[in-house]
Amino acid sequence: MFIGHVTGYLGSDAKKTQKGYSFNVSTKYKEGNEEKTLWICCFLNYETKVAEFLKTGTMVHVYGEITVGIFKRDTGAVSYTHLRAHETGAYL
Repeated sequence: MFIGHVTGYLGSDAKKTQKGYSFNVSTKYKEGNEEKTLWICCFLNYETKVAEFLKTGTMVHVYGEITVGIFKRDTGAVSYTHLRAHETGAYL
C-alpha cells in the first residue's frame, strides 16, 4: 500500500457518492517551458462535516492511500491517480 500527502486546489465542489464524497485536487508544474496541471481524484469513504467546506478553488491537504491506474480515451491512453483519503483539511 502507498500512503501519500497531496496539497492543492479543488477543481470543483465535493460530490456526494454512495460511500462518501469525491473531489479533484490540482497542482501546476513546469515541463520544460510548458506549464501543466496534474489532477488527482480523491475519495472520502465516510460521512464527514468537512465536506461542506470542500468548494471549488479551496486549498486542501489530503492524506491517504494512493492507487494508480490507466484509462483510455478516444485520443489514447491517459494515466490517472486516485487517493482514498484518511484525513482531509481545508485551509480556510
